[in-house]
Amino acid sequence: FAGELKAAIDARYGLPSGGRSNLTPMMDAPLFGLLPRHHTTDNNIYDVDNVLPPRKHADQLIDIYWRYIQPLEPFLEKERFTDSYHALFDGRSLNTDERIFISSLNAIFALSTQIQECMEPGQREQASNAFFHRAWALIRPETILWEPGSLEIVQCLLLLGRYLQCTNNPHQTWMAIGSAVRIAQSLGLHVPNITPHPPPPSPMNERLLRRQLWQCCVYMDRCISWAFGKASMVSSTVSSATLDLPPNYDGDSQNADTSATCFMKTLELYEIANHVMLSQVSACSNTTNRLGLPRLYENGDYFGTAVQLDNCIGKWEKELPQLLKHDGFQVDVDDTLHRQRVMLRLRFLHARIFLFRPMLARICLAQSETATNSSIDQGLGDRVLQNSAFLCVEGAQKMINLIHEYHKPVGPVAVIPWWSRIFYLHIASTILIAAMLRADIFTPIISQSWSKAMSTLQAHEHLGPFVQQCVTTFQMLSCKIMETHHASGGQFPSLEGYSSTYFQEVFQDMGLEPDNFLFGREDMAWLSNFDAAQ
Repeated sequence: FAGELKAAIDARYGLPSGGRSNLTPMMDAPLFGLLPRHHTTDNNIYDVDNVLPPRKHADQLIDIYWRYIQPLEPFLEKERFTDSYHALFDGRSLNTDERIFISSLNAIFALSTQIQECMEPGQREQASNAFFHRAWALIRPETILWEPGSLEIVQCLLLLGRYLQCTNNPHQTWMAIGSAVRIAQSLGLHVPNITPHPPPPSPMNERLLRRQLWQCCVYMDRCISWAFGKASMVSSTVSSATLDLPPNYDGDSQNADTSATCFMKTLELYEIANHVMLSQVSACSNTTNRLGLPRLYENGDYFGTAVQLDNCIGKWEKELPQLLKHDGFQVDVDDTLHRQRVMLRLRFLHARIFLFRPMLARICLAQSETATNSSIDQGLGDRVLQNSAFLCVEGAQKMINLIHEYHKPVGPVAVIPWWSRIFYLHIASTILIAAMLRADIFTPIISQSWSKAMSTLQAHEHLGPFVQQCVTTFQMLSCKIMETHHASGGQFPSLEGYSSTYFQEVFQDMGLEPDNFLFGREDMAWLSNFDAAQ
């Protein structure tokens, strides 16, 4: 689809083919450094002695995982995993497949190493990549198709997929999460109230663990589908069948009620976001028309659908428990709860931006004959379009302010993982880049938000080369656009003063494809049918 879209935009604006694609965080940008696609391991990789760090270091990494990562993405059941962890180091037999357990353990070590912002980037990447390659070699992905599925394999693949999403390996990310989903379905995790009989011994109810793990699969499926701009593997009907997570379980007895509720609200928000994506993808096909099949969303009615989806997001926000609302006034909040609040708020803002971004794009990339700053003869549709664009930019501003407030680490880790901060800063900054193309949108207040976004990104440059490249690219783009505005007498010109290809050429001059940079694979699907909605 990306290739077809690029060809369509090239044809529409008369642009030559070529140019390099811009890397996108949580898609193909090497936030964790360049991870080689082929990695040779010695023949003794499966020896436990060769894949475990010293106990003291292992304990530190495990503690970091439980404190900073598990509360945001509860892939594991803490009590069960901890029992196996102690048994492994004590030399006792495990009640699970030792090879898969050690693979998961190394994946945890890799993530816990990467989240430590105080480490030197080269050292952090080298250590985390070593842990990851050990985990990958131990699980032996090429054998998964031939082995019986298990809950532990699903958990391991989710952990590996989370790591891969921050590397330059989008295909492996997609396949790892896809395999986890398929194995989970083969185990019947997607069917409510299905438990093996008799259930294996467990410190917690097996049914709850299975339901929780399936929701983690749905969560990661939605995450990568959203980021990659691809259709989700799991249908809304199947995913919502087990959305009623019990309020007393999150994989850890401590803070269980709040954490489980937070995860459930995250899943609800991602379900709404999935419908946003579906509404932005053309449902038209010859087969659908020939067979007379119903469509989930009708072509040419994105405005109406967006209003309904905006109401859904607003309803979700109103029904959010007070304990999970980020209002900036509550004090003496538990650290874990504080992290969950901030992350939930960022996800909410992302959903709002995602919903209104097509309207912003329609205004900023409009043809000259339809792009006017005058309010004369504006119809209702034009006003809705403009107000929606303002809402998109407003969401980006709020996202930037929130990340700026919490980007400094307290100890080894900040409030949310640094890779999530880069991801959301990138999303918000691309919105402001688009806003620069319109004088009626890029107001002085928006300009201040842009400066704050760049200063916040610069504060992350020590985390790796990609962040530095990201800052440079954004600054060069903004300077190029501003030079054009200054050349017109210091004023933002209306788009009528330029050919329909002018601002497209601005991005081409920077060696970027405008479609991939402004609205990259994380959010390209809407373009296939948005013009039909006008």
